[in-house]
Amino acid sequence: MSSLRVPHHDGSEAFAQPGARNLGDTVRLRVLVPDLADGSPGAEHVVLRSVRDGEPELTAATPGGRTEDATWWHVDLLLVNRTTRYRFFISGTDGSYHWLNAEGLHDRDLSDAGDFLVRAEDHPPAWVPDQVAYQIFPDRFAPSAAAAERETPGWAVRQEWSGPVRDNGKHVEDHWFAGDLDGIIERLDHIVELVRPCST
Repeated sequence: MSSLRVPHHDGSEAFAQPGARNLGDTVRLRVLVPDLADGSPGAEHVVLRSVRDGEPELTAATPGGRTEDATWWHVDLLLVNRTTRYRFFISGTDGSYHWLNAEGLHDRDLSDAGDFLVRAEDHPPAWVPDQVAYQIFPDRFAPSAAAAERETPGWAVRQEWSGPVRDNGKHVEDHWFAGDLDGIIERLDHIVELVRPCST
């Protein structure tokens, strides 16, 4: 006999369809609901409650295959938002009802905070893995000719460009070196040299 005593769902491949997930796709979800002690099915209805654009959406699940002492319920979740929260309402054949979310089984309605999550993924273009990218922090890259005349913001502690860079101490998070976007533009030739393929 199975050790399962309560309905179960998780993010593994057995319970959530694997593969890439994009906006507009549907993801097949499954819930395993154990039989009652007398051997009768444990659920009369299973309903997926998801949150779509901030509003609850209800979708009935259908019973599918069986194990020795439990029934699989299936339902498709449409990915409308980048992150979708969901949980299941389970109406028992014995008159009971429960909510199943990522925190477990509950006999009362819940906030969305403990719901399961599924995310639509961003897939970069095929050429991205072969590229080299540089992330530039303008303040520390280069000041433009006009930067010396720029007024120090009220939140900042101005630092000399040639002075040491400290990573700890008082007000270190407010250090400002006055690098700017114009400083990057003035040194685009240098950036081109960085990304040019090395000769062999």
